[in-house]
Amino acid sequence: MHTPPALRGLKLIELMQWGQRFAGWELSELTGIKPRTLRNYFTQLKSAGYCIESTPGADGEYWLDPGHYVYPLRFTNEEARTIVIALDVLRTVAPPDSPLMQDAKILHYLIGRLLPGAALDEVHQMGKEVTRGLIKMRAVYAVWEETEGRR
Repeated sequence: MHTPPALRGLKLIELMQWGQRFAGWELSELTGIKPRTLRNYFTQLKSAGYCIESTPGADGEYWLDPGHYVYPLRFTNEEARTIVIALDVLRTVAPPDSPLMQDAKILHYLIGRLLPGAALDEVHQMGKEVTRGLIKMRAVYAVWEETEGRR
C-alpha cells in the first residue's frame, strides 16, 4: 500500500514528538521511508523550523530537540480528553483575574473543538464531576481554616 509523502512526514513527526532517539534504520522501518529519503525529510523539517538533531555514522540516531516554539503535536482522543479535563480543573481553581484563567479558557475551547461530539459531551460530564469534587474540597478547607484560625 502506498502512503502519501505528507502522511509519512506526519508519522515521522508523531514518532519523534516526545524527544525519543531513533536509529535511522528504525525510523525507516516504522515509517516506510527509505534512509536517503528520510534524510531529505529531515532537511525539509529543519527548513520548516524543526530542530532535528542527529549523531553521525551509519548507526546514527535522530531526535527532535525542543525548538523556539511548541511544535504541532498529535494527541490521541484520550490524551486530548485528559487535557480538556485538566483545563476544566484549572478554570475552577485559578483566580478569575489570572492570565492563566484566560489562557485556560482559550485552550479549552480550541482543544475541545477538535474532539468528536460524543467525546466532548463525556469530557464535559467528567469535568463537571471533577469540578464538583474540587468545590467540595475548597468548602471543607475553608471551614477547616476558619475553625483552626479561631483556636
